[in-house]
Amino acid sequence: MVCFCLLGVDHQKCLPEVYCGFSKCD
Repeated sequence: MVCFCLLGVDHQKCLPEVYCGFSKCD
């Protein structure tokens, strides 16, 4: 589902701090 990525660079680095709509994680 929509994830929160670090600086929106890598979807494998999901954090509940920075929102990145172009990346997804589960």
